[in-house]
Amino acid sequence: MRPVHCRPGEKYQICSVSFSIISLVLLWTKLPLQHQVRFKENLYGLRFHTFNFITFLSALYQLFLFLKSIKLYFFLHIKCCSIFWCAHKNLLSFIVMFIEFDEPWRPVTWSGANKEDMLQKLRALQVSVPDVNRLNILLHGPIGAGKSSFINSVNTVLQGHNTTAALADSSAGKSYSFTVKFKYHRLKKGAPGIFYPFSFADIMGLEPGSSSGVHIEDIVHVLNGRIKSGYVFNPVSPIAEGNPSYNSEPSLKDRVHCLVSVLPADNISLISNEVIQKMKDVREKARNLDIPQVVLMSMVDKACPLVNDDLKKIYTSKKIKDKMKECRDKLGVPMNCIYPVRNYHEQVTNDLLQDVLILMPISDIIRFANSYVEDQVYTE
Repeated sequence: MRPVHCRPGEKYQICSVSFSIISLVLLWTKLPLQHQVRFKENLYGLRFHTFNFITFLSALYQLFLFLKSIKLYFFLHIKCCSIFWCAHKNLLSFIVMFIEFDEPWRPVTWSGANKEDMLQKLRALQVSVPDVNRLNILLHGPIGAGKSSFINSVNTVLQGHNTTAALADSSAGKSYSFTVKFKYHRLKKGAPGIFYPFSFADIMGLEPGSSSGVHIEDIVHVLNGRIKSGYVFNPVSPIAEGNPSYNSEPSLKDRVHCLVSVLPADNISLISNEVIQKMKDVREKARNLDIPQVVLMSMVDKACPLVNDDLKKIYTSKKIKDKMKECRDKLGVPMNCIYPVRNYHEQVTNDLLQDVLILMPISDIIRFANSYVEDQVYTE
C-alpha cells in the first residue's frame, strides 16, 4: 500500500491536536495536579481524582518515548506543552466559575471582635416580659438532621469548650431517633445556678409513617406549652390529658417562642415527602399561633467540599445557596430566615469561624423569640 505523506506543517498540526486531545483525556480522567485539584467529591456532575505530580511526569515521559519510537518525537514543539497547560488552567477556571461566586452574597464579619460582640449581647439579654423568665426555642426535623448536635454546638460556643448536654448519636445509617424524651436544655452562664434566659426544646425526630418518630400532635402540644419536660414520646399516640406530663393550663412562659426547622444539607433531596409534609404541617400550626420560624441547614461541610476546606466560602459556594433554595422550596421559608451552619462534631476545641457561623442564627432566633413574647403581651 502506498504510504500517505503529509507536509511538515500538516504533520505539526496533526501532532499538536493529537497531543492536546491526549492531554485533555488524561486531565479529565486521572491526571490533575495534586496541588491544584481540591475537589474530591462530585460537584455538579464533575468528578476528579488526585494524582501525584511525579506519576504525572512519568506518564508524560512514557508518552514521549512512545512518540519517539514511531519517529514523531521531533514534532513535539514547546507549543504543544503550552496548549496543555492553557487547557488545564481554562478547565479549572471553568469549573470554579460554576461552583463559586466572585463575592459573598451574604456578608459575614469573620473576626474575634464580631464574635465577642454577639456573645456580649447574649450575655446582656433580658426578656422583654417580666412574667417570662426564659425564651423557649423548639428544634424539629428528620432523624439525624443534627438537632441535638446544634444544641451542643451553641453550648460549646457560649462556654468556650466542648460540651455534650444534649445526647447525640452519629451512628452510620441509623433509622431511628436517638432522642426519645422531651427536655428543655438550659445553658449555664457564669456561676453555678445561673443560666442564659433562653432554652432549647429537644424532641424525637420525624420519620415516615404513623408508627415511628415523634407524633405531630405531640409537637403541637409542645408549641402550646402542654407537655412538661421529661415526657417520653410515644410514636403511636400523642399524650393524653390525664398524663402526669400534660400541662392543662399553659401560660405564655410555657409556650414555644420560636420554631426552628433543621434540615441536613447533604441529603435534603433524599428526605421523604411524607416527612417534609409533616414539617409543613407543624409550620402551619406555628403560623396559626404567630410563632416566628427559621430554618437551620446543617452538615454544610458534607454537602460542599469547598466549604469543608474553607468555612469562609459558605456564602460564595453556589452549591450551598442551591441547597438553601431547596430548603426554601420544600418548606416555604424565605431565604433570609434560612441559616447554613456547621455543628461541632469532630473538633474538641473552639474554632473562630465556626463560632461566628453558629452565633449568627442564634442571635436572630433570640431576637425573633423576644419580639414574639413582647407582641403577645403589649400588642392589642
